[in-house]
Amino acid sequence: MRVKDAFEKLQEIVKIAGIYDIVCGIRGPDSGNVSLKTIFTARLRYLVAGGDIGGGTTRPSEKVNLHILANAVEKLSEADYHYLEHIDLAFHSLAKIFEKKNELRKAVECIFLDNLAIYLLDIIHTNRFLERRRISENIAIWDYDNAFGGINRLLNEYSEFVTDEYPK
Repeated sequence: MRVKDAFEKLQEIVKIAGIYDIVCGIRGPDSGNVSLKTIFTARLRYLVAGGDIGGGTTRPSEKVNLHILANAVEKLSEADYHYLEHIDLAFHSLAKIFEKKNELRKAVECIFLDNLAIYLLDIIHTNRFLERRRISENIAIWDYDNAFGGINRLLNEYSEFVTDEYPK
C-alpha cells in the first residue's frame, strides 16, 4: 500500500469513535517511565497489531508482571497523568471492540488494564493535591489506601492476567 493511500485510510479510520483513543495510546509515555510502557503501551500495540508493530515495542504476554508494576508505581510522576488518561480511553475503547468481536478474554484483559490505569491516575491525582496542599495528609492517606486497595482487589480479581515471576 502506498503511503498516500495509507494516510487517506488513516484519516477515515481515526474518525471512528474509539479508534482515535487507541491510536493515541499506542504512542507511549513522554515521562520515560519504561515500566508503564511495558505494562500498557507494549500490550496495546500487540493487541491492536496482532503481533509485531513497525519498530515499536510489543508485549505478547497477557500477564502484567508485579515487579514491573511496582517499578511503574514507584516512578509515577505528574508527567504520566496525560499518558494514563489516553491509556484509560484506549483500553476502554478496545474492550468494546473485542466484546463486539466476541473475543471476550481480550475484552476482559482490556477492562483489567483500563481499571489499573484508573487507579494509577488516582495515585497521581492524590500526589498532585498533596503537593499543592489542597488536601491534608490524613485525606491523602485515605486516598492512597483506596487507590492501593483498589489495585490489590484488581490484581486478585484478574489474577489470570498477573505474574510475580521476575522479568528476564
